[in-house]
Amino acid sequence: MADAEHLRIIEQGVEAWNKWRKANPQVHPDLSWANLVGFVLKKADFSDTNLSNAVLDFAILREANLDNAHLSGASLIFAEMNGATLRSTRMSDANLKGADLTDADLSGASFDGTNINDATVSRK
Repeated sequence: MADAEHLRIIEQGVEAWNKWRKANPQVHPDLSWANLVGFVLKKADFSDTNLSNAVLDFAILREANLDNAHLSGASLIFAEMNGATLRSTRMSDANLKGADLTDADLSGASFDGTNINDATVSRK
């Protein structure tokens, strides 16, 4: 389950979240099982964050940093992830149905068992 403090901070918005991340670089946030449906998370720093089994359907994650994040089992149906960085991100058994990954950096990301039906993965 998500850490209650981490969930409270992300609910305050990206500015508060990124400020907290910068002040606490040693913390590996836990937002596992969090319900973040439709959240606007543009440019959020989710590097090294546990988002396993989180629900991010219809979330806006444009230009977000998801490097080395744990997204196994997460639902990102129709999420907007344009320009996001997902280097070395673990996404096994995630659901990316209809997600937009245009210009996303997927270097070293693992997608074992991930649903990418109707997802857009391209470069402009």
